[in-house]
Amino acid sequence: MKDNLISILAVGAMLFTATIFQACSGSKTVIEQAAAESNCTHRGVFRSFQSSPNCQFLLVLNDGTKLQPVGSLPDGLRMSDGMEVMVDYELADGLESACRATDKVVRITCMDVLVFPELECANKSTVFNREWMKDAIQFFNPKQIRYLETDSLNYFQLRGDQWIIFDCLGKARCFGVEHTTGSQCGLLIEELKNNEVIWTLNY
Repeated sequence: MKDNLISILAVGAMLFTATIFQACSGSKTVIEQAAAESNCTHRGVFRSFQSSPNCQFLLVLNDGTKLQPVGSLPDGLRMSDGMEVMVDYELADGLESACRATDKVVRITCMDVLVFPELECANKSTVFNREWMKDAIQFFNPKQIRYLETDSLNYFQLRGDQWIIFDCLGKARCFGVEHTTGSQCGLLIEELKNNEVIWTLNY
């Protein structure tokens, strides 16, 4: 029985991975639709310019203009390389940038995220914008998601008729079967038992 359950979950995880892979070709359509529906005007992508003196992240608009945002981004978001967005902005009058690559110093007044970098570790706020989590919820139909934050990776346990643990990069780590006490999966399961619930299915 246990071997059958392991096989079922393993096959499910493989099918889930294949589903994500096949969906990638259609994701552009979803992104374009989100861009069209955004209340913000300008499209761009955050890029790291840390190799240039006095530079960090700049927002490169589709027309090539490089913006250096000052102040906080909307919704407490952090700049990260590869994050594609729609934005509106206003010039930050009186402020100059020490980064020579900067064209304009601005304050972001509107921002919708189109693409989160999948290679950045997701947290409990950003994970629901990740395509792998959206697909996992649809595929595994969980009733609850628990969250564990550690110094290295964050973990998400999808719990329902069966359960599965993903790390913050979307890799399936543990399946709903018994695990040896003291093993990595065993420790994760123990820590997640009473950890924060970040999502519950609404009937």
